[in-house]
Amino acid sequence: MMAIARWASVAGSAAALAAVAAVAACGPREVPVEDAALPQTSADPCAAATGFRGLVVCRNEGLLALDNAVREAIAAEAGGLDPAVAAALNEEQDHWLEAARISCGAPTAETMPDEAQLICLTAALRDRLNSIGDAIDQQGPFTFLRVEAVDADPVTAAAAAASGLGEDAPTAITRDISYPQLTGDGPEIRRFNALVRQEPRFGLEDQTSETVNYTIVYAGEDLISVRFDILHEPLMAPHGSVEVQAVTVNMREGAPLTEADVFRPGSGWENFLTRRAVVALARAFQGTDFVPSEADVRETVTKPPQWLVTENALVILFPPYSFAGPQIEGGQEIAIPWSDLRAYLNPTGPRPIGTAA
Repeated sequence: MMAIARWASVAGSAAALAAVAAVAACGPREVPVEDAALPQTSADPCAAATGFRGLVVCRNEGLLALDNAVREAIAAEAGGLDPAVAAALNEEQDHWLEAARISCGAPTAETMPDEAQLICLTAALRDRLNSIGDAIDQQGPFTFLRVEAVDADPVTAAAAAASGLGEDAPTAITRDISYPQLTGDGPEIRRFNALVRQEPRFGLEDQTSETVNYTIVYAGEDLISVRFDILHEPLMAPHGSVEVQAVTVNMREGAPLTEADVFRPGSGWENFLTRRAVVALARAFQGTDFVPSEADVRETVTKPPQWLVTENALVILFPPYSFAGPQIEGGQEIAIPWSDLRAYLNPTGPRPIGTAA
């Protein structure tokens, strides 16, 4: 079950982002479900509840205990923030529940879940509870806020039949897109946030589920490198498509990483990367009849949008379908230590590149 959450309303406010930074040191934590007691408050937590929460969740002791535990976890993460921010996050939990309801197959907000749907919703709420602490992440000198765009739309019987899947069709077309945003303000921060923002490529009416996950592979004062793994699953297609992207930002400039940030012009780095990658890929494809052409390899290795930066190495991503000829399932990636690249590196480049040189 996808981790359904919406933090965009918080990320849209520079003041709220700055406030979130105050609790970043709390870090991720798991809240045991057995400790998910109802809040000790004199107010009825369901008094003003509407929609699926008011009509169904508040009438089910197990779901209500989990939902309230999620809200308590949100309150802990938002401790010290403007009360309006905490209220917005709780409102987002209502949106999350609606998306979870659709994904678990409950057709309307008034539908009391059957056994299978109840199991699905319980599992989703457990996952949601355990993911709250990951919404704020302190790495290096930066505080990142996870932003997610999540939605769901039921798959109709007609669409299921047209797909050829029939009863095996998914219950819903889902959108689960996440990306990091920096807290604080400043032109470099605003530029980074714009560069890593992920937008849906399909409308729910296109009958294509989208999933975007990210990993911050490096976050230093000079540079941030983020990997995105993207999955598109059309209802009418026999299988989905996988894509991997790198977004590496030179925080000195608030701009995408360039060749000149990494390598000295005229040093021959292009030839070195190509040779190194050809050898690594030949090893990866050993036992198959496929050997990628040097031209195809060079086309990828010389493109900064395919580069991830780590503390110790340059990682080059080869997404699926990078090469002409037989299509190899899944992508490849190779890591070349900075120590092997020292002769080609720009000594004035952003850290860790400049220091490795």
